[in-house]
Amino acid sequence: DEHLAEMDAATAEMAVVIARGSQGDRFIDADLRFHLAVADATGNRLILHNMQAVRDVVRRALMTVFLIPNSPENAVPEHRAIRAAIAAGDADRARQEMHAHLIRVENDVARVERDAAKGLARG
Repeated sequence: DEHLAEMDAATAEMAVVIARGSQGDRFIDADLRFHLAVADATGNRLILHNMQAVRDVVRRALMTVFLIPNSPENAVPEHRAIRAAIAAGDADRARQEMHAHLIRVENDVARVERDAAKGLARG
């Protein structure tokens, strides 16, 4: 229950930041809290320790992703779907939802990199 509450609080904070057009730092902190809550909820201390160990690297990556148009808006329902699967105790669905979320983020970043490369080639 405490992990689900933390996931809810983090996702709600992300939604508030988007609605208010607030600074990315608040969104990133909430996004990171969500992922740390998921890691902690696994009950696997190694996963949580690894996530905490790479926290700063993940935070920097999330700041880049935050700047991609529509990426923050897409993250909120994706996080809610992950949380719902965890709450239902459906590990397979939780894994699928997290995988889809990470693939979408990866595709967003790749698209921005391709667009930037095209711009440089024209430039």
